Amino acid sequence: MPPELAKPPRLSVTEGDIFRLNILIPLHLVNKWPYSCPGRVLLVPEVSMSAEPVRAVLFDAYGTLCHIADQRRPYQQLAKRVTNRVLFTKAVMTQPLSLRQAAHRAAANVSEPVLSRLETELQEELGSVRLFPEVEEVLETLKSRGYRLGVIANLAQPYAEPLKALLPFGLDLYAWSFERGHPKPHPALYRWACAGLGSAPAQTLMVGGTRVLDFRGAKANGLQAHWLRRYARLASSEAQTLTDLRSLLALLPATAPDAHPA
Repeated sequence: MPPELAKPPRLSVTEGDIFRLNILIPLHLVNKWPYSCPGRVLLVPEVSMSAEPVRAVLFDAYGTLCHIADQRRPYQQLAKRVTNRVLFTKAVMTQPLSLRQAAHRAAANVSEPVLSRLETELQEELGSVRLFPEVEEVLETLKSRGYRLGVIANLAQPYAEPLKALLPFGLDLYAWSFERGHPKPHPALYRWACAGLGSAPAQTLMVGGTRVLDFRGAKANGLQAHWLRRYARLASSEAQTLTDLRSLLALLPATAPDAHPA
């Protein structure tokens, strides 16, 4: 078979690649769930940063734009009380469910006092969401340069609004897995996000903190990508990495292609 007709390698998910999964479900359970049903995402030729001018930027949410200062992990606690934790994880990431709705849907073995405590801990956790220090400056600067901006994230429903409330302005697009019914790196979620931004995948830059879902997953879907490694202690073999979001300002031109004056 000619090389150009050979099947591309499959994109696998490992625990190390998704250690900051946003809904805080145990990773050994998440790894059993096929992220891109039906079938897995297939790798395609990568697009270099110089191949196309960037017109839009997509950011992951937790670990990229914001973080939880007081982690209580109520969903992880609830996951220990359901019969099928894999299906539970899938449900909370791809359906707009509250914590209580998720517990009832999964027939969780949880008493009302315990469920009420978990709801309280969830609210305390959500109240501790904070933007990383450079986020406002980076978003404001990119907006002033004419880039279209969006968030694409694998989240349980309650975690979306706290981030939106902290952002300095409303972004052009929010692609939440619980609303769209697909998580990263599913092609449908990336396609929907690019279409919503009015930008071709090759002209859209993805920035996130997970190697598979954000970096390789985006490239597999034709986007450009940079891997954000805020807490990395070891060097990476990947060339397109960042240590904070402020580095983007040096990488992206002062005026985005096709930018229109405000």
